[in-house]
Amino acid sequence: MTFDQWISIIDLFLSLLGIIVSALIAVWVVKVIQNRLTDTRVIKDYFIDEIRDIRNQYRSFINELMKGAIETRTIVSTCKLLNIRTGDLMQSACSKFKLDEKTFSDYHYDLLSFITDCDSVINSYKNDEKAVLTQIEKVELISIQQKYAHLFNDVILKINDQD
Repeated sequence: MTFDQWISIIDLFLSLLGIIVSALIAVWVVKVIQNRLTDTRVIKDYFIDEIRDIRNQYRSFINELMKGAIETRTIVSTCKLLNIRTGDLMQSACSKFKLDEKTFSDYHYDLLSFITDCDSVINSYKNDEKAVLTQIEKVELISIQQKYAHLFNDVILKINDQD
């Protein structure tokens, strides 16, 4: 074999080696990026599911309150538990995503203030009965809901917008 033939064979070998190495690097990069994207999506989905669950708990609590089907002795404790769960979730979410930890604070404060100042709740607590709201109190409660209903969707959108 001549020198030119050897160089041609070596050149072909190096070209094939370059293609194989490039393919392996491409596969490795795709796998790493895909795993990172999957991990990020799983974390986002977890927080979004938790936000939805908390929203549903608030809705259920308010529906029970509107129907007069909730014991007055459990109203404040339910509010406290919702506040603890929301605060804990937001604290964790804020460490991972760019969110305001106090996003739900005003909502919870207004809801709790309404409940603790509500004559129907106060009177039924004294008598150890279920709280039956007046029509005016129901309108106030609906107004609070309307004012803050967007918060849950806003948080979900912000989580999804994060990279």
